[in-house]
Amino acid sequence: MAGERRLAKKGDFTVAFALTVSLFALWGMGHWLYQELVPQFARRFHLGGEELAATQSVYSVVYFFGALPAALFARRFGGKIAILAGLGAIGIGSFLLYPATQALSYQYFTLAVTVMACGWVALEVAGNPLAASLGRPEHFVWRLNLAQSFYPLGAFAGMVIGVWLVRSHEILPDPTHSAAIAHPYIVLGIAVLLLAYLFEEVRFPHMPDDRIKGGSAIAIGRLFKQRSFLFALAAQALAIMAQVSVWSPEVRSLVDALPGRPSGIFGNSIVWMLAALGVGRISGTALMRRIAPATVLAAFAVGGIACALLATVSSGMTAAAAALAASFCVSITWPTILGLTICNAGASTKPVTALLCMAGAAGGMVHQFVRVALPFTTLQLLLTVFCFAGILAFALMHRAISSTAQSSDDDV
Repeated sequence: MAGERRLAKKGDFTVAFALTVSLFALWGMGHWLYQELVPQFARRFHLGGEELAATQSVYSVVYFFGALPAALFARRFGGKIAILAGLGAIGIGSFLLYPATQALSYQYFTLAVTVMACGWVALEVAGNPLAASLGRPEHFVWRLNLAQSFYPLGAFAGMVIGVWLVRSHEILPDPTHSAAIAHPYIVLGIAVLLLAYLFEEVRFPHMPDDRIKGGSAIAIGRLFKQRSFLFALAAQALAIMAQVSVWSPEVRSLVDALPGRPSGIFGNSIVWMLAALGVGRISGTALMRRIAPATVLAAFAVGGIACALLATVSSGMTAAAAALAASFCVSITWPTILGLTICNAGASTKPVTALLCMAGAAGGMVHQFVRVALPFTTLQLLLTVFCFAGILAFALMHRAISSTAQSSDDDV
C-alpha cells in the first residue's frame, strides 16, 4: 500500500514473518479460550442439549462453508487485506459478546461467535500461505511448520485464562458475575485491533500470484481433476480425524488413570496431550531443516501407527505413554500435508488452502458421528491407526513424486 510505513528494510522481512507467526498463537488462544468458556456461556444462556451442540459446532460449520469465500476474497484482494479483514471480524465479534451476555440473547451470542469464526477462517486461509512464502522456496514447508508451532503456545495460554476465569467466578450464573465470561474477549478485541494496526503499518513483500482477477471457478474445477489433490483432501481429513481421535475422552482416559498426576490445570490430560503436540511440532520442524518434509511426515505416521497399536494392547503407564506419543506423532500432520500440497500451487494457492481447511473441518464433523456410534477406547485407537496409515500413503506418494522430479532434473 502506498501509505505504508517502511518498518523493515528492503529484503528484510523478519518483522513481517514475526507478525504473521503471531496469528497462529492468536487463533490458538482464541479457539481454546472458547472451548473452555463455552460451557459457561451455556450455563448463562440455559442452553439445552441441541443448542449446546449447535454452539460447539459453529466453528466447524463456518470453517466448512466460509473457507472458500475467504480464499476467493484473499485471491482477489491479496493476503494482507484478507488478514486485516479477518482481524477486524474477530475484533467485532469479541466486542459483541459482552452485550450478548448482558442481554441474555442466545441469537446475539451466536451472531458474535459466527462473526469471530469468519475472522478465524480468513486468518487461516491467508496466514498459512503467507507465513510459508516469507523466505526461500526450498524452506516453504519448514516455515509453515515453524509458524504452526506457535499454535500450541497460544492454545495453552487460552486454556489457562479460561480455567482461571472459571475458578475465580465459580457462581457465574449469578448476575453480578455473569459478564465476567465476556471480559477476556474485550481484551482480545483490543489486542486484535492493535495487531491489525501493526499489519497495516509494516511493509510486506510482493508475492507472485497474490492478487488475481477472475478464473476462480475454472481453477477450482481443475483441482478436482487432479488425483494427487484428491489424495491430499483425504489425507487432511484423516489428519484431523487422527487428532480428535487421539484427543477423544476415551483415549484421554488412559492418561487420566495415571497415579501421581499434579493437581490443578497441569493434572488435566488435555494439557498433557497439548504439550505432546507442541513438542512434536517443534521436533518435526527441526528435523525438516535437514530431512525432506515428506520423509519426516512418513516417519511420524509410522510412529503414530505403532503408538496407537501399543496403546490398544497395553494398560497403565505404557498405555498412557503411548497415547501421549500418538499426540506427539499427529502434531506435524496437518501443516505438513498443507505445505506439501500448496508449495507449488501457484495461482491456486489460496483456493487449495481453503479446500484443505474444508476437508479438515469435514474430518472433524465425521469423527463426531463416529464417536457417537463407537464410544470405545479401543475403537478410537484403531481409527487412529487407520488415519495414520492414510497419512503414510500420502507421504510416500509425495516422496515418489519428489524422487521422480529430481531424476528428471538430473537427466536434464
